[in-house]
Amino acid sequence: MIATYSAKKRRYRYYICQTAREKGWKSCPTKSVSADLLEASIVIQLRSQFSGVESRQTFEISDSYWQALVLADAEVIPGIIQALIENIDYDGLRGAVGVKLRTPEGFPDDVASTFEYKIPRRRGRALPAFRLRPASETLTRPPRLSRLLALAHKLEGVVRSGKVKDYAELARLAHISSARIGQIVMLGLLAPAIQEHVLFLPAEQAGLIVERELRDIAREPRWDRQRARFDELLAARH
Repeated sequence: MIATYSAKKRRYRYYICQTAREKGWKSCPTKSVSADLLEASIVIQLRSQFSGVESRQTFEISDSYWQALVLADAEVIPGIIQALIENIDYDGLRGAVGVKLRTPEGFPDDVASTFEYKIPRRRGRALPAFRLRPASETLTRPPRLSRLLALAHKLEGVVRSGKVKDYAELARLAHISSARIGQIVMLGLLAPAIQEHVLFLPAEQAGLIVERELRDIAREPRWDRQRARFDELLAARH
């Protein structure tokens, strides 16, 4: 798959199948995957895989790499992904992503260096570059909570990169209050498993969780307690 984008009103990045690009959209069952979706999901999975100190020591993950993963540092994440991952496979039919991690010399034989997870599939939807669509047709937007969480990482990345001095300056430029910036950024403190659930939130669950509840959970510093509270929240709403 190769990277590309469409630029109607705003820029959308995708990874698309080379065969589909050369021979037509119907020639490849995998078709495409959103670059933002795939890359964000990989970062979340790496956080989960290396959340334990022992696993980071086994794979020789440096503190600086781990901190960049936790903070979603947009400036260095691409390089870290290349350094930690040997290969990524995407199966569009199953919506499955297979990841093979790079292993250090003398890596234990009994420790798994590969893992697989699933991301949402986009059935019957082609990229703008491959088929014409009526002007009235619009892409389905992700749930609001999913967009807020993605925005939280983007805001964090803007400050970390030095593009703005601090969150106060960011609030001034965005014409919103500093308090609201703080509320959004707090969502980035959620445990990786919760973030993954929110980013890929099914439409039928979009109304079951409210932002205020997620912020309350994010204030808990321990990820295991966060997950327990989140599970209780979901169980109470079903």
